[in-house]
Amino acid sequence: MEILQEDLAKALDRATSAEDEVERYNKEIRNLRERLKSAEDEAYRLGSELKATLAFNQKEKSGLVEENQVLLEQVISYLICLMSI
Repeated sequence: MEILQEDLAKALDRATSAEDEVERYNKEIRNLRERLKSAEDEAYRLGSELKATLAFNQKEKSGLVEENQVLLEQVISYLICLMSI
């Protein structure tokens, strides 16, 4: 009977240790999930920011191309005027 109680106590100890280990793993998994969620949120934010910057730069580029075209036309007109003198 005493051996049975010792075996039972050892089994209970192992079960408690296993539960503790499972809880540690669960806590680590929760922390990793939180970090992953945070990283995904940051990636989404950076992606959105990058898209907005790209759209702004493309718009700015279009405006500069138009401005350069106007300036080029003015220079050509000026050169034609100079050549006719």
